[in-house]
Amino acid sequence: MQSDISNIERPRGFADGYGRTSFEHMARRLESARASAIRAFMDNGAMDEAEAEKVLALYKKHRLVRMDAVMGTFRVVHGGLLDRATLQRALAQA
Repeated sequence: MQSDISNIERPRGFADGYGRTSFEHMARRLESARASAIRAFMDNGAMDEAEAEKVLALYKKHRLVRMDAVMGTFRVVHGGLLDRATLQRALAQA
């Protein structure tokens, strides 16, 4: 006997792509957070984009920034990490 699965009720979002779009929104917020952090590092640290990406990678490695997934931003654990001298020292270590 062969069962017909076409009549099975699927959870909402399973077949209509609802789950996929939520992941697209999360990816968009992650990219927005990365761009925002890099812009802040460039402005505060007087560095170019490649240098700011190195600093962001260093801060993420040492867990000095946290991702706020709801707002789509990175938050530093202490405001002193955004000072120009601190950013330049972080760049020298990266």
